[in-house]
Amino acid sequence: MPFADIIGQERVCRVLDRIMAQGSHLPLLFVGQPGVGKRTVALKFAQAVNCQTQSGTACGTCSSCRQIGSLTHPDIRLIMPIRKSGDEATPEKVAGEMVRLYPDYRLNNPQPLSPPNYSIPIAAVRWLTTEMAKPPTRAKTRFFILLNAHQLNEQAENALLKILEEPQQNTTFILTTTNPNALLSTIRSRCQILRFSEIPEPAIVRYLERVVRDDKNSAAQFPVSSSEFPVSETKNLYLTAALAQGSIGRALSALKNPDAFFVQPIYDYLASPAGEAKLFEVLNELEETPLVSAVYTALFLYHARLRAQLGFPQPPHFLIPKLAHCSISSLKEKISYLYSRYHECQFNTNRTLTLFTLLSEIVREVA
Repeated sequence: MPFADIIGQERVCRVLDRIMAQGSHLPLLFVGQPGVGKRTVALKFAQAVNCQTQSGTACGTCSSCRQIGSLTHPDIRLIMPIRKSGDEATPEKVAGEMVRLYPDYRLNNPQPLSPPNYSIPIAAVRWLTTEMAKPPTRAKTRFFILLNAHQLNEQAENALLKILEEPQQNTTFILTTTNPNALLSTIRSRCQILRFSEIPEPAIVRYLERVVRDDKNSAAQFPVSSSEFPVSETKNLYLTAALAQGSIGRALSALKNPDAFFVQPIYDYLASPAGEAKLFEVLNELEETPLVSAVYTALFLYHARLRAQLGFPQPPHFLIPKLAHCSISSLKEKISYLYSRYHECQFNTNRTLTLFTLLSEIVREVA
């Protein structure tokens, strides 16, 4: 099977097996949260279709499979959001900027996060149009894979729509997105949508165990001081999987840099009696902490409590007793607020004001 090593996406892989057997299909739209395998599956699909063994699977060792995995194949192209380069940017300049990023997007590398102020410009789609006019040089089927397609700017989206309306022979389009509703409905209607699931925690733990076994230096060591938090390697992997919230990509990031996903002062602040003195004490403790990490910690803790109250098993280490008094509707409102803050703090926001309002809000209904 071409997708034997894909974790937690069995249904998607079965659909792709059928698509490969049929030989023709609509453009594909992969939908799911970051880190669940959308880019990996897209590249594996390209490998399987173009594998030189002609066995209907990806051998991983022929020159075609190796080139696709390393993103050096001339007929497999990635288009991804880039920093705004101005209206004067030529298709060649934009293409050069994207190609320079290819090493970061190779198979088996965690996909880099795309800042919300990045976009796919019209020049990128114009370059794609030029590439389409050329015949494939080596591949049986060439692939254009648009990562984070919801970050197409308006002009680029309209230009892409025209391309999708006139499908090319021997060409496959794959779009990935975390937010399909941000795309034009006419683009969605021209694609076959495949929804990627959140990956179950036990599957993430098994994957992390293999990672740690292969690289003992990558074992997660959460620098928490509370005796409630175990520090053994096995239990740390379970905590890492919980923090990942269904995403392999997020799990790998948390494994390498746990401080970015769990900020101890936020936990202590929620678990302790509220008060202005404690608030300003925590503000001082968070002086060097990224805003995104602080918000993510609060978001995770509220999410864990909501899931526990809905009957889902949760690690007891993250269940703050004080939050047990919150109603389900109150927890949902707080999570909605935190999601908004999480996205906002990825832009240039006033650090002190953001932290002050965040800390004030997360204890308001549980004090």
